[in-house]
Formats: sequence, C-alpha cells, structure tokens
Amino acid sequence: MNDTRLLNWRLVVPDDGHPLLLLPADGEVMSGATVLERDPRSLRAALQPGAFHGVVASDLSSWQHVDGKGAAGLLERLASVPPPGGWLYAAFPNPLVRPRRGGLGVRKALRVVRAAGLEGAAGYVLLPSQRRPAWLVPVRRRAELDVFLRRMVFPYAPLSSPVGAWFAARALVAARFLALILPHRLRVRFAPAYAVVARRPA
Repeated sequence: MNDTRLLNWRLVVPDDGHPLLLLPADGEVMSGATVLERDPRSLRAALQPGAFHGVVASDLSSWQHVDGKGAAGLLERLASVPPPGGWLYAAFPNPLVRPRRGGLGVRKALRVVRAAGLEGAAGYVLLPSQRRPAWLVPVRRRAELDVFLRRMVFPYAPLSSPVGAWFAARALVAARFLALILPHRLRVRFAPAYAVVARRPA
C-alpha cells in the first residue's frame, strides 16, 4: 500500500493511541489497528459497544454488502462501538453523484451519528473520492471550500490520452468556475464524496 491518501483520515481524528478498528477501503494497514476482513462474522464480532476506542470506515459503501443493512444501517452500528471519549470516522460517496455506489448524503449521515449519541459531529467534502481523499474540506462554512477552489489544483484527474487530458483540463476549469459561483449548500450537495467525524462524550 503505497498511496498515502488512503490514510489521510488521520488528519481529522484524534491521535490518542487507543485501540482502533479499521474497515479498509483498499487493503491499507496501520500499525496497532485491528484491520477487518470482509466477512459478516468478523464484522459482527468486532462491532460490540466499547470494543474499540476509534472506528474508521474509509469507504463505508464498500462494506455495506458485508453488513447487509445498507450504508445508513452500517453507520448506525459503527457509531454504537466507541465508548465514552471514543470517536468515529466514516467516509462514503455522494449517492447523487455516484448512485451505484450506495452512499449517503452528509446531512443524513450526521443525523445518524447524532442519534447514536455521538457529539461534535462534523462533515467533510472529500476530493477526489472517499477512497483516496487528497483533500478533506469542512462543509460547515463556505470559506474553507472557497479557499480550496481558488488556490488548490486538481492533479488527480484521469488522463488516458493527450486528447483526454485536454478535455479533462477544460472540464475541471469549467467545474471550478461553476463551483465558485454556486450557493454553498449546492456545492456541498453535489460534492463527489463525504466523511463524518464524531465523538462520544466522556
């Protein structure tokens, strides 16, 4: 696993050294973490209240078939695991942008984790995707996304040929311009992917 973006979720969660459960997106591993295999028995055994201080699902949608209860149902189960003081990170595609991936809207995800008793829930736009987030941009205020759109670049566009590269570059320029003039709620609504981070009160 050479792509450091797979572990960029570490930028927005506590580094507290407690036991961590990782539902990987693409074979990533982390020293000291329990990394689950994709089978229902392992998942059921791991999702016990208080079993892990931190829980990470770096691509929730790729695990929902293992759980069989959909993205929202799995998120609810994951949110029940952290003990007091523990935390959750879950990332997922936007179902409006990638309907076949079975993702969640960020507002629904925030409602699910709050209903599970977690507090301080924060949403993030993930770019270019939830599996390899080069950037994690808070959704609460417009300013952060404005800075990203005005000052950052998009180096991860797929470039299969010179002609494809030309069209991809033009499409990104147009998308950036559109995103800068849209109301903030619409920019967030049509982002490619999201993450939520929340903590159970101590």
